Parts: sequence; C-alpha cells; structure tokens
Amino acid sequence: MKLRIVVALVTLSAGLAVSPAWAFWGGQDSISDPIDALVTIEALPLYAEVRLNGAFVGTAQEIANKGLAVFGSRAYIVTVTAPGHIERRLTLVSNSAMPQRVHVDLVPIRTP
Repeated sequence: MKLRIVVALVTLSAGLAVSPAWAFWGGQDSISDPIDALVTIEALPLYAEVRLNGAFVGTAQEIANKGLAVFGSRAYIVTVTAPGHIERRLTLVSNSAMPQRVHVDLVPIRTP
C-alpha cells in the first residue's frame, strides 16, 4: 500500500515538474495576455456539437446564452456539426471592444 502511494506521488510530481500548464496554451508569454473578449455562439439544431479551434465546447443546448471568454484580437475557428446536417466552419476574430454573438443554422443533408 505504501509503495503505491509513493509511486503515485513520484509520478504526479514528475508530471508537474516536466511541463507546466501554460506550455500548452501559447507559452510563458501568454500568461500576461488578458482574457477580455466575450463570444456567444447560438446554433440550431440544439444537439449540434460546437468546437472552438478543434476543442469541444459543448452542444448548442449546453452553451446557449452563455458567453465564452477568449483572448481579444485573435482569430478562432468555430466548427458546428450535427448528424444528418452539413458541417459549418466559421473564422471569428474576437473583439475586446464589444461582445460578439454568432448564429448558426445547419442545413439538413437531402437525399433523393
């Protein structure tokens, strides 16, 4: 039992020492960047998946009327997908001067 605890603590401390969390989000210089832009994404159908730069944000119903805090003056790719619908991909440049709202209506795939 003690050996398992020691191994877990050594593994945890080695993982924290090797790569700090900020290394995955733009490097040490990005720590001073303010998160000052607000983006609201509304999509239909409500079961559509919403991704921001490839990272899953949630379904349209989960994120409806909630704002996403993002870095100002940066470009983001918003992807909205749903089964049986054509995928929609948008490029969004965040603006810290005012909140932004994105509306997406997916088009169903028609089969003859």
